[in-house]
Amino acid sequence: VDKYLKYGGFTFVKPSKNIGEHIVFVEGEDAEAAQYANILSIALSGAKQLHDEHFDKTNLIKNIVLDNILPGDLLVRTNELHIEYDCPRIVMLIRSSKAVEFSIIEIVQNMFPEKDVDFTIGLDECSVILVKQVQEDATSEEVNEIAQSIVNTLCAEAMIDVTIGIGSV
Repeated sequence: VDKYLKYGGFTFVKPSKNIGEHIVFVEGEDAEAAQYANILSIALSGAKQLHDEHFDKTNLIKNIVLDNILPGDLLVRTNELHIEYDCPRIVMLIRSSKAVEFSIIEIVQNMFPEKDVDFTIGLDECSVILVKQVQEDATSEEVNEIAQSIVNTLCAEAMIDVTIGIGSV
């Protein structure tokens, strides 16, 4: 069965599964157009896999924080998702006194852009959880500095007051 459809001057790549995750089409009906369409299809599949893996990581961290995962499954899932299991992290609950028009989570995510080590999870329009990886010898002063920088940034950018609850390392 031919993987490519050619119609009206375009080459289309059929989805690899019955589910239409994406459809790729390239102008032209020759072998070169088919090759480009195939390369684009593979690239899009890889990008989707990375995207899905990221959201699986965030979902796993959310389940850990909310205690919705069995301890025996924890090591297996962290290995599957390539999350470092045994490293120091702090959990911060960032809570606004009122709901705002924009998302607090976006501001916090921009402050900590390393999405493979720091995880930001929105609970509702007023609450955000930050799971932040820290150094082995992180002191309470360093953790408080991180919290204070979040408070200052949210106050400056969003003009809202927030309260931060900090867990132990």
